[in-house]
Amino acid sequence: MMDYDCRSSEKRLAAVENDWLAAPENAELLEVYTCSLCGNPIFESDEYLAVDCCGEICSECLEGLTAKDFALAALDLKTGAAGTEGR
Repeated sequence: MMDYDCRSSEKRLAAVENDWLAAPENAELLEVYTCSLCGNPIFESDEYLAVDCCGEICSECLEGLTAKDFALAALDLKTGAAGTEGR
């Protein structure tokens, strides 16, 4: 009777799963846009935000931006303190 090694079986299964999840080696992704904040490519079928005044923003940048960060970085807006600018 043969002993069954559970750990080596799990390693083989993990390797098969990683190979299955990996992008095909020969597949070339088509770069459609470049993120105006980080400069990374936005590939075909990637989610992005198109902003009229500044271009496209990738989903990675959007995930980490607050509304304030977005206004300052993408829209080039400025912040101020109320009552300190002569109003």
